[in-house]
Amino acid sequence: MSQTAYTVEAALGFRGLLGDPNDDSFAIPLANGAAAAQGFGLMMRRDATNPLDQFDIFSAAGQTPVGVTVHTQAQEDPSLADPLGIALLESASLLRRGRIWVRTEVAITLGDGVFWRHTTGSGTEIGAFRNGFDGAAEVSTLTPNPVTNDLTYTVDVKVNDADFHFETLADGSATATEICDGIRAAMALDATFTALVVATGTTTLILTGQTAGQGLDVTSTGEGLFDIVETTPPAPTCEQFTSGEWLEGSTGAGIALLEMNLP
Repeated sequence: MSQTAYTVEAALGFRGLLGDPNDDSFAIPLANGAAAAQGFGLMMRRDATNPLDQFDIFSAAGQTPVGVTVHTQAQEDPSLADPLGIALLESASLLRRGRIWVRTEVAITLGDGVFWRHTTGSGTEIGAFRNGFDGAAEVSTLTPNPVTNDLTYTVDVKVNDADFHFETLADGSATATEICDGIRAAMALDATFTALVVATGTTTLILTGQTAGQGLDVTSTGEGLFDIVETTPPAPTCEQFTSGEWLEGSTGAGIALLEMNLP
């Protein structure tokens, strides 16, 4: 009798698998100059000592990516039970242009931004991908200065390329708390803003970003002014990859198909 029901389905891909090896892809050969074996489907940078011959993992923000490690049958992946991967000084292909299945830390939806990890944060595998900056969000503290009656106090906030404007009129016996409460009340009416920033405080206005690693651009102009102090600078642990686009997402940590084109 022929079998008509199957309980196992073939996986769409695996880490470092080329999405379409027949497309206009471009890869370069480099040796592993990192301190240990490395996996596949991870973004790498050029080695600082031997930039023409070797690749390395990221150690800080602002380092230039060189490509994503491509899987070959001769090498295993550190995510497997027998973690061989690309051994120290072993040569590997790094994709610069084309489609490849990459390691993801979180669920990916088509249309999400593309980011790679350069510093340990909520994820620990350097070079893995996600859809946001991760890390600490910015906190800014605003103080009315001076506190003056019958002035309009304004605050402008730019976050995630969206601009928001808020203002409040100080009455004839204004206090710092009343001025800050007026701005907080105006902010609370904007659902789009409150999804991005939380406004707290009493005599000061404390703005806390809700997007990990994302900065805020806060200004105050007009009659009544606020002194603005960035009390907690944003500290992203991932960098945005503007030359990448998701072609297949994922329901959680695992793999997703990325189209990339490094300049």
